[in-house]
Amino acid sequence: MVRRNSMEKISRRDFLAALISTLVTVVIETIVIAMNIDSIAINSVPDLLTSPFKICVYISYILSVVSIPAISLRIADFLNDVRSVYRFYVIKSLALESVNFMDKISKILPLTLSTAFLFIIISVALKIYIFSLVSLIPLALYLALLIRPLYSVYNHCKRIDMELPWFLVLLIVVENIGSNIRLLIERLRYTDILPSITRELLIIDRDSKLYSKSYTVAITERAKITPNARLSDILSGYASRLKGGGNISSWLLTKLDELLMATEFSMKLYSERIAAVFGQLMLALYVVIPLVSIAIYTINIYAVLSLIILATPILILSMYITRPKNLNSVPITRLLVIPTIALVTTSISLYRFLGPHSIVLGWFASLILVYINRGLMREIDILEKDSVEVIKIIAELKQSGLDIVKALEFISTSTAINRLTVKKLRSAISMLHQGIPLTLIATKIPSHSFLFRFTLFTLGLVHECGGGSPEVFRILYEYVTRIRALHSNVVKMSRFFDIFAFVNIFVLTWIWKSLTPIYASLSFLVPITNPSINIEILYTVSYISALSYALTSSTLRNGLPIIEIRSISLLLAIAITTLFIHIL
Repeated sequence: MVRRNSMEKISRRDFLAALISTLVTVVIETIVIAMNIDSIAINSVPDLLTSPFKICVYISYILSVVSIPAISLRIADFLNDVRSVYRFYVIKSLALESVNFMDKISKILPLTLSTAFLFIIISVALKIYIFSLVSLIPLALYLALLIRPLYSVYNHCKRIDMELPWFLVLLIVVENIGSNIRLLIERLRYTDILPSITRELLIIDRDSKLYSKSYTVAITERAKITPNARLSDILSGYASRLKGGGNISSWLLTKLDELLMATEFSMKLYSERIAAVFGQLMLALYVVIPLVSIAIYTINIYAVLSLIILATPILILSMYITRPKNLNSVPITRLLVIPTIALVTTSISLYRFLGPHSIVLGWFASLILVYINRGLMREIDILEKDSVEVIKIIAELKQSGLDIVKALEFISTSTAINRLTVKKLRSAISMLHQGIPLTLIATKIPSHSFLFRFTLFTLGLVHECGGGSPEVFRILYEYVTRIRALHSNVVKMSRFFDIFAFVNIFVLTWIWKSLTPIYASLSFLVPITNPSINIEILYTVSYISALSYALTSSTLRNGLPIIEIRSISLLLAIAITTLFIHIL
């Protein structure tokens, strides 16, 4: 950690005005509360329980009297301590923007202390006690200051986990073509293939050049600091084998096999848990709770509908957050944000005129926007499949004596791959003939597919080192195929939610049809406070549940909760089942 005496002190003069204004605020608060004591007085325990915002007024006042002057006196030292924490964690996360965030927040903190507590005066004077909650703003900013560096380290660590298998593949290729990690660092410096691991490697290269250390010493020292335990283990083991000798390639293959086995097990475990946990939650939310509310007719069905509407985005967001991520650069704004806004705004704005059927129009509005940008997801699928095929064909052509450039030219004239891939390969060949290295071409050709860019970058490494042997391409093909297949278990689990979506619709409709006559007969015998059950409630629950299942399945399949064309079949299923109710 950076020593305290080396830090730049924050002048107390900057906080003197904040201290004075805080003390003035406390005096004004006391006067205003004393003048309005009748309106905020708490006379009994029931009054205490029914007036939580009055409690907030008193708590905020006590905090302002006792804590805020003390905080203002110590805020300079406190911010210096926070700055030292940031500097410590920046070494781990390599996120320099966190320091800029700290500087911006520290400048506005003194102003928020006085401004926030002025709302206590407003809340008491206007008898709108919810304004007193604004006094929690300084606390929220303090928490943001403390959480930001920890989040940066966590995010950096998760990114390294995603990039680590591909980094090991590159190391194996580099070792098998007779090169070293220094070449890999120099080539990764100008690309965005593996951004998090590249930042780690650039620190190693900087330390080696700046402090005249050997690469083995620089790698060992960085291995002690990096927040990712797996990367630390690989870097320290790699440095020890560089120093002591031995077959580094065999050791890297062993580490990659261990990593892939652990990842495959975690993927299977994730798939099983997703099916069990989310399957049961969705069954309870979309079938059990609505039907119980009908059977127990004292429960307000519209309160249940509100619960379903609020819980659905939470379920979908939880699925999206927990799903293992990939390295494809998907434009989330075009595929997710804009279609979601169209879905929500259309459904809400037309609900007054169309009732629950407005959800269908919102569904189609979102579907149209996704369909317009369908080429993005289609491009990723095509390029991923063709990238594996390109590696396989080059491995075969290498045995015939062709180099990488000739092999790419041959592939660009064949019909073994899609025209989209052929177009991009021809652009790469044209740049290559202009003298641009293939490792740099991987970032110059626009593509949302990580695997395609990774393939071009790896081929560029091999080409710069003499073309490599067929064994290099065999290893590359084997492990690229294995890494790509890791997400297959998660994709297969999406079929479970596809099937269960149809089952949910038919079960919901059948039980609804069975319970509605019972509910109608009881309504003549017992006074019912619950609103009348009508077909619109069934439509609402069916549409929301079908939409939730469709987005959940899409999240598992594509990594994003987007509405796909196949989801139209769920709307047809709802139409058929409800038509069945009307006929019978």
